[in-house]
Amino acid sequence: MKRFNWGEGQKQFARLFDKLKYVLLVILAGVILMIVPFGSGGDTKKTQDSQEESFSLEETERRIEKALSQIQGAGEVTLVLTVKSGTERVLAQDEEISYQETGEDKELKSSVTNVIVSQGSGAEDTVVTKSIHPEYQGALAVCRGAGDAKVRLQVTAAIAALTGLGTDKISVVQMEG
Repeated sequence: MKRFNWGEGQKQFARLFDKLKYVLLVILAGVILMIVPFGSGGDTKKTQDSQEESFSLEETERRIEKALSQIQGAGEVTLVLTVKSGTERVLAQDEEISYQETGEDKELKSSVTNVIVSQGSGAEDTVVTKSIHPEYQGALAVCRGAGDAKVRLQVTAAIAALTGLGTDKISVVQMEG
């Protein structure tokens, strides 16, 4: 019976390791990349959702008010915006069309379903292809410096640039007191 020579076994293992060290290194790197979370891959969708859903008419009014009050001579500004409708979300849809022959008649059937993705743990969510923010209908700016025609013109032009409204839909009036 032949005895196993440990010294020879170590040499064979070393030769095998030399041949496969790069393959083992790539496998080890892959395992590490799967285990260690890099970046915020899962948070990206949440961030996009919060940005899409974050439209607030009141917050938009406050931001524009702050900018308008910086116009020379405008002073304190209060802004009221009106919108035609709320935020709209367009969902991804799957459309299935089938032809059915019954005797000599041909019938076209169509069905549309919303695309749903599984987020793990039994949670499901629809796929939003785009969010449509409300379209502005009109604006009223009440400011201290509106008695000056130049200030009124600058405030009107600024509101038009920020909202996309025509100047005929914007009213700038003098603040009381």
